[in-house]
Amino acid sequence: MRHDRKAQLILAALLTLLAFGCKGTGKKLTYQGTARRNYYVGIRELVGENYPEAQQYFSFIKKKYDRFTPYYVLAELRLADVAFYQEKYSSAITQYKQFLSFYPTNPNVPYAMFRIGHSYFKQIPDDWFFMPATWQRDQSNVEDALRNLRRFVQSYPKSKFVPAAKKLVKTCRRQLYLHERYVTDFYHSRKKYHAVIQRLERIFTLYPDMGRNEQTMYWLGESYVKVKQLQKALTVFTVMQKLYPKGKRIGEVKRYISRLTKGS
Repeated sequence: MRHDRKAQLILAALLTLLAFGCKGTGKKLTYQGTARRNYYVGIRELVGENYPEAQQYFSFIKKKYDRFTPYYVLAELRLADVAFYQEKYSSAITQYKQFLSFYPTNPNVPYAMFRIGHSYFKQIPDDWFFMPATWQRDQSNVEDALRNLRRFVQSYPKSKFVPAAKKLVKTCRRQLYLHERYVTDFYHSRKKYHAVIQRLERIFTLYPDMGRNEQTMYWLGESYVKVKQLQKALTVFTVMQKLYPKGKRIGEVKRYISRLTKGS
């Protein structure tokens, strides 16, 4: 019973912290006389992480001022930022996409495109010790992040956000590669050689910088042998002999080459 009581107290404390964390400062808002002044007050609240207050100032601009005034447009973008910083990433994605749709020639389009990819990236689950590794789970958010970040980099290669986007792209590619290796290992352990071939050929095409190594090449050659695609196997092992003349598998590679050459 004492343990139950202790657990209840801890839970109550956590809920209290979360409740306070979800609120703003609770201060009374004083709206300004122009869209510009309201916008910069909203920016001040956003920088100060007072997200509900920032949201109210930007929403006020949208309600009170003409749709095509500069600060109305900026307020729409900042509302998407509020959602992003509140970790409401699905909502942020929707709002950034609406901004792109409504204002395709606006100079903030590169920023909105970057934030869409970044929002998908933020939805990738973190690793927890009691959960499977991220690369063992569904990769939809990783694929969405990679696709949108690449589109941004290709569309705006000179944007100041490109270096950050490229770092995220690198992380996404690594996770997708690890996922492909995880699936490949699964099929290899069950001797599903056709599936192993399919996965390894995909890895070599999409992730040659990470996936082409002695172990994966050996598995590919071995799998070709198992499914009787002997010429392909010979090609793989011949390349391996040149690339890894002192590799751990070189003895097995040479034996395969000898056997396949005699059989051809």
